[in-house]
Amino acid sequence: MTLSLFDTHCDTAFELYRRHEELRENTCHISLSHAKAYEKYVQLFAVWSDRRLDDQTCWEDFLKIADNFDRLIEQEGSSIARVGNTFELQSALNTSKKAAILAVEDARLLAGDISRLQVLYQKVNGLSRL
Repeated sequence: MTLSLFDTHCDTAFELYRRHEELRENTCHISLSHAKAYEKYVQLFAVWSDRRLDDQTCWEDFLKIADNFDRLIEQEGSSIARVGNTFELQSALNTSKKAAILAVEDARLLAGDISRLQVLYQKVNGLSRL
């Protein structure tokens, strides 16, 4: 039997950054080694803002987590693709790659600064890695 999974939320991007762990093998619930069980696998990696921190620190943390996430995906490029749109998603699945989507949980990291929206859009859609 072949299984597929489209999981719409995990905190693994944050945890990998915090724990200094890799995507292939780690102590989190989500890893590439676990994803092997699925023929088609799509994971939304949500970056959340810690309510104990001020908005600016949340923004800075998001930028670091997103950059680390891109590094981890690039490191595992033969088995997972960072996707930002449906074309990239379909392409990843057609080539038997797992698909990773970066998401944001809680927009307070924008701190009311509309200029951050463009950076956020680029980071979430993987455009900053081009």
